[in-house]
Amino acid sequence: VNNISLLHKAKGMHNEVQAFLRNYKLSASMKLPKVGDSIFTEYVDTTKGISEEARDELTSYLSTFDEINMSVLDIPSMIHDTIAFIIHHSSDGKDSNSGATATQEIETSSVVQQEEQEEQNQQEEQNHQEEHNQQEEQNQQEKQQQEEQNQQEEQNQQEEQNELEKQDEFQGELIGECLEVHVSNMVSPAPERLYRAIDNRHVEEIKTALSKKEACFTVLLGNVIGISRKKIKERKLRKPGRYTIETVGGNHTRKAIQELIEEDEARFNHLCTVRCRLYFNLPHVEALRLGHDHNMTNDLSKPTSVDDFIRMFRKELHKLFDRNFSNIPAIIIKHWHQNLCHILGLDNKRDLHNKFKTLLAISRSEEDVWVKLCQVFDLYGKRKLKHQPRGVMKTLHFKKLASYKNRKRLEVLTHLLKTKDWKDMPSSSERLVK
Repeated sequence: VNNISLLHKAKGMHNEVQAFLRNYKLSASMKLPKVGDSIFTEYVDTTKGISEEARDELTSYLSTFDEINMSVLDIPSMIHDTIAFIIHHSSDGKDSNSGATATQEIETSSVVQQEEQEEQNQQEEQNHQEEHNQQEEQNQQEKQQQEEQNQQEEQNQQEEQNELEKQDEFQGELIGECLEVHVSNMVSPAPERLYRAIDNRHVEEIKTALSKKEACFTVLLGNVIGISRKKIKERKLRKPGRYTIETVGGNHTRKAIQELIEEDEARFNHLCTVRCRLYFNLPHVEALRLGHDHNMTNDLSKPTSVDDFIRMFRKELHKLFDRNFSNIPAIIIKHWHQNLCHILGLDNKRDLHNKFKTLLAISRSEEDVWVKLCQVFDLYGKRKLKHQPRGVMKTLHFKKLASYKNRKRLEVLTHLLKTKDWKDMPSSSERLVK
């Protein structure tokens, strides 16, 4: 009887239970338990897995056994019936409960899964909506930034255009279109109004051309300085020594005529008066612009060389920022570009950048590099460099150098001046040497 509580654990092991019952022996002297004894209560309580109704039925069954009508041989029958009852009801109850439980669990699981899926779908939809809103917000911000950028660019372009239009409004008074001026009254412009330095070889070329002509047909550009406007009289312009007139256009021609007269005044006396478009009190930017226009349209004019442009660009920058060029404020660069656009007759800074990007970069070199550059210009002009290309210096020759930092430029130019071999110029190539 003490082992009965262990037998219920053998549910599903019917053969093993039967074998146990066959071998089970109980002495007749052993007192049988009563229904009210704890053994029954404990036993019934251990029958987990059967319904409460079946447990009550089992208790009623056990209560039919008593000490009087039960023999020793009846004990195995009672145990057998009890175990069979437990196995049967436990199996049925378990299967039934398990089925119901399984069904309930499946239904519950399905509901839970459905709820979880709905929750997941809601979360995904919420995340998608948040991403969509964030993307919309980002797109809106980018669109707004682009609009602001476009507005700023339009504003900058408009300011630039207004500045150029303002500069196009002629500054300085035009005295006359084609006035006769004695050539001795004409001088080289002040440095700030000098478009480029005198090239003596070009002066000699002009002298040769003028010596074969009866007159000089080139109209020079003059700027009267050092006197008030009221004191300028057209009839006195033909007399020597009356006025000081800067030659902002045709400076090489002016020097050539003066040298011819100095060499043989009698022979070249017919050149002592020249035709001149005369201005009064020209600002330096306007004077440089007129000089550039004159050079572009005059047949006898020397073409503006690469080093002419570089020198002029640097000179204009020095007028605005007379310090080390390692850190030039943006406002200075903007003003510099505007002045150059006006001088060169370009519509905007984009045109300036597209045409002169390399030369602008070279002209901004720091002072130690600039000294070396001027030496290279001089050697090139005198054709003192080995493997030097024929013809004039080209922008292509400086393209690679312009991409270097100041220190690297200095190293390259120092080495070039040491070897005096044009092959050491980074952008030069064999194709150009031919």
